[in-house]
Amino acid sequence: IVYKLDRLFRNTEEALMITRELEGAGAALHSVTEHIDTKSAMGGFFFTVAAAFAEMERKLIGERTRDALMHKKASGEAYNHPPYGWRVEGGERIKGKLRGGRFVEDEKEQRIISQIKHLKHEGMSLQGVADFINGQNIPAKKGGRWFPQTVKGVLEFKG
Repeated sequence: IVYKLDRLFRNTEEALMITRELEGAGAALHSVTEHIDTKSAMGGFFFTVAAAFAEMERKLIGERTRDALMHKKASGEAYNHPPYGWRVEGGERIKGKLRGGRFVEDEKEQRIISQIKHLKHEGMSLQGVADFINGQNIPAKKGGRWFPQTVKGVLEFKG
């Protein structure tokens, strides 16, 4: 028993494979919201169609999300928490989340990024850079310590 099909399966193929396994074990799948029972021929047919629609819906949501983020990035609009070296100017808080606004460089943090790039260019490892920055008592974006992945993220960000 499942509440809704799209919460159980990622794609149609997976849905069909799992229901065949259930049928082979003498069980059937029941969806509460779609009122589907795979024991009957019509139920199996409608299950296949519903699974295909659920897969399509997930893909459409992914496409719209990707397109919206690409648009925000291309127009310079903030699309997430600002990464190290950047802050958000403008925008407004709605239900505790910042909406709108633009990424602008944070001069103090940009100087640290320049130092990180220099250390990396000189051949220091990501761990070495993190250790060096931690030794300078420079907090990461959210006030914590630096880690190799933190350094890597700063180096890879394209503002």
